[in-house]
Amino acid sequence: MIELNTLRLIATVSFVGFVFIAMMLWHLVPHERSMKYWGLSALLVASGLFLLGMHGYTSVFFSEVIANTVIMLGLGFMYAGARMLLREDAGHQWQWYAVGLAFLICVLVPDISQRITAISSLHALFFAACSVLFWAKGEHKLRITRRIAALIFAAGAILFIYRALNPPLQAAPADYSTLQLVEAVPYIYALLLSMWLPLTLMLIVSTRLQFQHSDAVERTQQALTELKESDALWKLAVEGSGGGVWDWDVVNEKVVYSKRWKELLGYTEDEVGDGQDEWNKRIHPEDKAATLAAVNRHFAQKTPSYSTEHRLLCKDGSYKWILTRGLVVDRDSAGNPLRAVGIHTDISALKLQEALMQFRNRILVMLARGEPIEQVMLAIVTGIEAIHPEMICSILLLDDAGKRLVDVIAPSLPTFYNDAIKGIEVGVGKGSCGTAAVVGERVIVDDIATHPYWQLYKQLAASAGLAACWSQPIRSSMHHVLGTLAIYHREINQPSAADITLIEQCADLISVALDKNAAEVQLHDRERQLALVLDASQLGFWDWDIASNKVVRNERWAKMLDYSLKDIELTVKQWIDFIHPDDQAMAYKSIQDCLEGVASLHSIEYRMQTKDGQYKWVLDQAQVVERDANHKAIRMCGTHTDITERKLMEEQIRYQALYDGLTQLPNRYLFEDRLRQAMVKSKRTSCYGALMFLDMDNFKQLNDSYGHVVGDLLLIEVAARLKSSVRAADTVARIGGDEFVVELEQLDTDRGLSQKEAESAADKIRQLLAEPYVLKVMAESGEETTVVHHCTASIGVVLFIGNEISQKEILKRADNAMYRAKDSGSNQVRFYEINSVH
Repeated sequence: MIELNTLRLIATVSFVGFVFIAMMLWHLVPHERSMKYWGLSALLVASGLFLLGMHGYTSVFFSEVIANTVIMLGLGFMYAGARMLLREDAGHQWQWYAVGLAFLICVLVPDISQRITAISSLHALFFAACSVLFWAKGEHKLRITRRIAALIFAAGAILFIYRALNPPLQAAPADYSTLQLVEAVPYIYALLLSMWLPLTLMLIVSTRLQFQHSDAVERTQQALTELKESDALWKLAVEGSGGGVWDWDVVNEKVVYSKRWKELLGYTEDEVGDGQDEWNKRIHPEDKAATLAAVNRHFAQKTPSYSTEHRLLCKDGSYKWILTRGLVVDRDSAGNPLRAVGIHTDISALKLQEALMQFRNRILVMLARGEPIEQVMLAIVTGIEAIHPEMICSILLLDDAGKRLVDVIAPSLPTFYNDAIKGIEVGVGKGSCGTAAVVGERVIVDDIATHPYWQLYKQLAASAGLAACWSQPIRSSMHHVLGTLAIYHREINQPSAADITLIEQCADLISVALDKNAAEVQLHDRERQLALVLDASQLGFWDWDIASNKVVRNERWAKMLDYSLKDIELTVKQWIDFIHPDDQAMAYKSIQDCLEGVASLHSIEYRMQTKDGQYKWVLDQAQVVERDANHKAIRMCGTHTDITERKLMEEQIRYQALYDGLTQLPNRYLFEDRLRQAMVKSKRTSCYGALMFLDMDNFKQLNDSYGHVVGDLLLIEVAARLKSSVRAADTVARIGGDEFVVELEQLDTDRGLSQKEAESAADKIRQLLAEPYVLKVMAESGEETTVVHHCTASIGVVLFIGNEISQKEILKRADNAMYRAKDSGSNQVRFYEINSVH
């Protein structure tokens, strides 16, 4: 016999305790959202039990209808919480169907037995569903806990099925009477459920947290392992590309250097420690400050990474240029660097190329400025030695006869050595330079002490501390040997491919300088001759009062422009008006520079308009002759010299330097430039070009019979026929004697079609040149004589595209093909064939 309301009260309080436990678990484990449903379920069941306990004290609607409806809703949320706890979909809709059905049953079914049967069936259904969930769903590692909970829910299902089959015949009385045990069992079960479920939930949640913690630890360890593996793979990849890796523990000032890092500087793995001082003692003093500044900017988070170029000391005492790229990979909470990693890349070869490019540009600028040839030669020698400190450089120039080495530019060689070789006669066995000058080829002597070329001078070389000598002949644009460029070493040394390229390029640079100097000397001689003539003439004079802006000029100034002095105004504006529009800005700037003190002398050439509208070239030279206390110019005087004749002569000289005086065709120098341009254009357009080498077959017979005058007439006629047979874009040139070349541009992208086009053009030329030559010759008596001569041409043709072969090789192949044509009986066209050797 048990007091029913006491059980109801205990069960209610127990479920309220369940609510607090569920809410506590939700607070401790926010991501476990099922606790929200479990707490709401316990609150609803406790509320329903409380309303059931109010039976007799409140209306039946509240104590039965609402109470059973709220308990049914609580069981529904218990089912939803179970699904979420076991990682299933919550399934919210089912509790609402059950609540609606329970409400209708309580309202519409008046019989107490039928009502209890229906409500108990619904309770049994939800308990059975929860039992199935806990038995079959959820993690395997929580199986025991889940199945105990499943058995408790199963017991509840059995209890309510029994209650549905054996319902009471009347409602419990309102006066806390005592009933049979069968009436009290549901409330005892509710009490058991309210105590066991919190324990189950705590076991499940704590076990799940434990396993999650273990999984997190395992994942962390795996991540660390993968990080170490990726770090190793990164270092392996970087070192595989040739870079050296370093790993810097900033706090402890320790740096781990990779094997490749040490090899870059010539060390073995055991010869370099892990201290930061290993880097400090090897960086070049001039580079240290800039490198540390870049590192500090990155450490201060002012740059996303850092990259610097600096030199590091190698084991052999030399320095290598290194590109350092680094990155902080770990910082503390305050942003201070803890660890940095990076790579070192050897960029010595790149730096060498940059230095060579700067050296070449510096020499070209000196040439463009017209600096003395002696200074240019000295700059070449010292420039090579600055880039390659292990080299000692010298330039030896031949005398006009080409027999002796007379000019020596070698500031790093001992004076006694330079004095000894100055004036030496060239020849095989006369050292590297004497031999190279006479044979016209590069001479490499890697061991002076044992080489036969140095038999006469090895003692002299030993006294100067020289052990190896490489000599490259310097050739003019006409392929004449002008001298030699020599590279000495103090130890036995064999040149590398890069050394050969260096000596060839420098020899070419010297050749350009010498050719330009020769042209300038020739031009200077002509200018000096002209100056002697001009000195005897009067100069135009002008005197400018800057304050009043009046200009006084002499009569010669006016006559130079075909005016009389009375026609000239005393203004600066009229001077500006006379100047050619294209030259006004330049002339005005030159005057301003002199007035402002930027230039000490106003000296400029420009064109001035004469009275008849023509233009004359004038050399205007002037100086500021008076300045005030503030250094402001107040008076300027100058002269005008008519240099029109000199300008014409300069143009004529330029023309003579590029064209053949007899035929007016481009000469070899201009032709080589045209061929070079054609090769560049061919590379850009992928179209073939063709070069024809022509030699007149019967020309010598005409010269021998009638003399050179008649021979020259024939050459002039040949030139005219050649020019008439090609396109305007093609080039016809005379390269010597009776030898001509024709260069055809932009034939076709297909080699076969290009060969047909070139063959057609060559055959057209051959036929045209084979026509009789009617030459009119004026005899000494004044009588005109006609000479008819039959002359043919042997033509060699070679196709070219881009820079596949050198310019020199193209000429050589065309010459080879021409000789094959001549060997075939003259008056023939032959294309170059790879396997043909003349």
